[in-house]
This record gives sequence, structure tokens and C-alpha cells, in this order.
Amino acid sequence: MVQLSACPEPTCNAPAEVTDRFTLESTDGPIEHCKTYCVRRHIFILPVEWVARSTVMEAGHLPARPDAASPAQPGRARRQSK
Repeated sequence: MVQLSACPEPTCNAPAEVTDRFTLESTDGPIEHCKTYCVRRHIFILPVEWVARSTVMEAGHLPARPDAASPAQPGRARRQSK
């Protein structure tokens, strides 16, 4: 199963794929980490708990982009076929 999340980059918020999970040792014990790749090429390795759990979703169920233009928006001309 492919796991997707919002990109951890604060200014990005594009979809990012969680590509790997692994455990790293720390002074407080082992901590699970993951590697994420954003569609805008941001790459992060961070603790799993830092990935927003509410944004993790299965591929194919991405929310609509907030800046995406929808055909119902006023002022948007639709292309007429001849």
C-alpha cells in the first residue's frame, strides 16, 4: 500500500509519498523514522510522529488542491467545441 501525506515543507503542502520506514537509536530508545518524497522534489527523513497522521491517505484518495480551478468557478470561460 502506498502511503501519502502532505509535504513536511511548511510552504509546500503538496502530496508526498512515504517511501521507507526504519528505526534509529536515540538516547531515549529507538524511534521510528520515515523518508518522504514530495512531488515537488522535497525529501525529508523525520520521525513518523512528525508526519501528520490526519493527512496520511491511500493513493487514489487525494483531496482536491485548494488552488485548483473548478469548472463551476465564476469568471472562468469554458472552451467551446466547434
